Parts: sequence; structure tokens; C-alpha cells
Amino acid sequence: MHGYPPSFFASSSQLAVWFSNLTVLVIQPSSLTFLGPSVAGLEHVIPDHYGLFNPSLARMTDDKYLVVARVSNWNYCPSSWNGDWNSTPQSLSEISLQVNRYVAALLDLDLRFRSVVPIEVSHHLYRQKLQEVWPDGSLGSTRIIEGIEDARLSRNPFDDSMWMLFGLRTAYIGRLDLDSCSESGMCLESARLNDSTVWSFPEEWQPGVSHAVKNLCVLVFQSADVVLIHFKVNPSVVLQLKLTTGVWTPVAASVSPSLQHFDGVHADRGGACCVDIIVEGLTTFLGVAHIKFNRYFIMHRFFALRGKSPYDVVHYSALFCLQAGGAFSSSLVGCDTLQFVAGIERDAAEGSVIVSYGVNDCEAAVATVPEAVVVGMLTSTERSRRVDLPFASRGEAGARLQK
Repeated sequence: MHGYPPSFFASSSQLAVWFSNLTVLVIQPSSLTFLGPSVAGLEHVIPDHYGLFNPSLARMTDDKYLVVARVSNWNYCPSSWNGDWNSTPQSLSEISLQVNRYVAALLDLDLRFRSVVPIEVSHHLYRQKLQEVWPDGSLGSTRIIEGIEDARLSRNPFDDSMWMLFGLRTAYIGRLDLDSCSESGMCLESARLNDSTVWSFPEEWQPGVSHAVKNLCVLVFQSADVVLIHFKVNPSVVLQLKLTTGVWTPVAASVSPSLQHFDGVHADRGGACCVDIIVEGLTTFLGVAHIKFNRYFIMHRFFALRGKSPYDVVHYSALFCLQAGGAFSSSLVGCDTLQFVAGIERDAAEGSVIVSYGVNDCEAAVATVPEAVVVGMLTSTERSRRVDLPFASRGEAGARLQK
């Protein structure tokens, strides 16, 4: 089996050169679980030549976690491709229909894989045409994308329902319904995205951005019917959504001057949000932002939002990536370049923070990092300032999708 091409890996010495004026941390997780094409028990949900990646994790009850992850024929699992990002891999250039599917998997408290099922989605409702544009500006192939992407999973503690924020050229939120096949609940029989609960965010709701609305995360549920949603980190944007009616209201927007600005990149977009954590005596919401330097190189940083309005950034970390460790990754000290954190949880009993992330659009990983390490990475920000952003007027978040 081939490993990932060299362009998928950044050694610690390379990172030191690329970010010579910044601190960059390579985090060695205290534990690591991988799910992907090489893992026994997943064969029936991963067709040949598909990858399983970009997982989002949420704690369900006291004894298990739920992970949702994308399964797609558009992936960068090892092949004969040389890793030249200015050309399309032969295996991908021949794909006219990019198929995105999602699976739901249960992990026990030790993060061991226990059960997995496909998520039933009305895929015909999520189809878009895409024209590839490569880093040198040349046009690549055109393809149809079918199925949802970029899912973020959250549990509503008021009724234990599970919700997904996801995207396909715009953002959606919908409830994930689950059926268990055992009394212990450690076995899944089925999972489905409930069409009747899905809301789409309109194109006019794009607060100060020119690209498609995506990477939205649940900040906190305020009741069984009301949720705060976080979009971006700098500016930090929060809106309130009523799940039964779709009525949404802008809540707060603020800018943190001390966060580095990276020109020409999608900086500090939402990766995973949020868990309660105390930092320097202050109640905060801890999350992970991703900084996309180019299409295939992503770094991350932790951030902590004030635990009440205006939910501004009060602490942040240096850039970080996680030590490579996938089935096809380099064994050297350094990181896979296409890591994508999409889930975060906190295990207070074990004193750890759990993050779920994709590896090179091929594998799914769940890592634990000691909470003391994460808190030790955080630095106080300068006082944030509130800003006005061009929100659409208050109204429905979007039309309910048809069944």
C-alpha cells in the first residue's frame, strides 16, 4: 500500500522555516483512534476507492460518543498520484459525479469503535455543479457534487436530540434521528437526517464575507427549541435560531485586534465549537478555528469565547497541528498538511479535551489532549471591540426543504 505523497506532510523543521516569525506547535495526542478504509468493521460502509474523513464528535450519554463522518469517492487516499497540486489525480479527473455520503459511528468512553451505520439523507436535495480551479489559476474538471459536506454534530442537552450543521454551497441545520439495536444503546440500527427539521441559511446572510456560508457551529443550546450558532472567529459572529420556526436573530459580532491576520487566506473559520471550560477564573466556550493557507494546507488554533454576551474571543493559542499518525502517514515528527478539526468534547473526569479531525481527506481521527496542555497554550487577547456587520433583516432562516 502506498503512503501519502510527500506534499501531504510537513516536518517540524519545515514548519519552523515556513512560520519563522510565529510559534507553531506540533501536538502529540495522549491517545489516538483512527477510523478509515484500513479499519476492520467499516468495510460495509466504505465502498472501494472511497475515503472516510472529517469526523465530528459529540458525547451522547455518560457511556458513549457519536461520530459522524463523510464517505466520498473524492478523496486523497494513497494512489500512484505524485502529490502535485497543480494537476488533478488521474483517478479524480475521471470523476464526473462526486458522491458524498455520511455515516454515524458509536465510540465507547475509551474511544473504541463499537458500531456504524450509513446516515439516510435525501441526497437529491443536495446537488451542485463545481468547476475546479487549481492553485496556478488553471481550470480543472467540472463535476456534480451530490450529498452534504462539512457536518458539525452537537447534542441538545434539553432533550438529548442530535443536530447537524452542514453545507453544500450554503449552510443547513437539521436533526439527526437515531435508532438503537440493543438495550445498552451501544449498537446503532439506523440513522437519518430528518428532512422536516432542516433549515437552510439564505445567500443574503453572509456577514462580511464573499465566499459561501459554511463552517457554522453550535455555540450552545439555550432550550430545546433555541440555539446560538457561531460563525467565524475573527470577527466572532453569533446568531440565535429558533429550531421550530426558523426565525433567526443576530446576537453579537466582535473583532479581536491581537489575533494575527493572515492575508489571502480563509483565516480563523469555524472548525469545532464549543465546550465549557474555565480559563484564568473565567467561564468560557472553548473551540478550534482552522486557518486555511491554501486549499491543501490547514493549521488550527484553540480559542475561548466569553461565556456570555457579547461572546467575544478572550483567549487564543498559537497555531498548531497534530502529530501525524494515520495508517498512511509519515512516521517522522511533523503533521499531515490536510488536517480538518470538526468536533470537540471535554472529558472533565479524565482532565482531557477530545478533538475529532480528518486526515488528508482519507481518514478520520479522534485524539485526546490533556486539558492542562490546552489551557497552557492559551494567551489573553486585547479587549475585543464590537462591530456592525451587514446582516439581512430579521426573518426566517430559510425555506424548509421538501421531502
